Amino acid sequence: MKGIIVFVVLLTICCFAGGLYFGYQTSKDQGHQLAMAFSDVSAEIMQVQCGVGTSLTMFDPPKTNSRGVPLWPEWIDDHFTVRDADGKKLLFRRMGTSRLFLDDRAAGSPEFVLHVDLKKGETYTFDYLEVRGEDKLYRYVLTIPNEPEKVRRHLFERCFDEDA
Repeated sequence: MKGIIVFVVLLTICCFAGGLYFGYQTSKDQGHQLAMAFSDVSAEIMQVQCGVGTSLTMFDPPKTNSRGVPLWPEWIDDHFTVRDADGKKLLFRRMGTSRLFLDDRAAGSPEFVLHVDLKKGETYTFDYLEVRGEDKLYRYVLTIPNEPEKVRRHLFERCFDEDA
């Protein structure tokens, strides 16, 4: 009888510790899954397209002008950055949609698509800042493929101060 009581107490402690561990794992920052596609521009250049869904613009909506028109270029510059291996900042451009995002793997239609032309085989760092003025930076390091790729999700992981 004494052995059963000890077993039940140990089992209870293990279940409690397991619950704490799994609770921590499910509540930590999971990052952002952003849809990206790659399209040939030339023999050396690949166009990288990144879908921006409505959920991304809800965290920190764009400022508007006096007529209520969203200032998308400012919002893009504040939230999305791509840098080459030397740290040089490259600019994203905005387009309404893309034929590459018609695939069902895009998990929905983006509100708009950002694109930038990058060199094939080179490594670039993509950053997404969730809210202006806060430290919630998400990063994805990518070596640009040599062949076009259909749209798929890429995980931008939380980047902490020591990584930035």
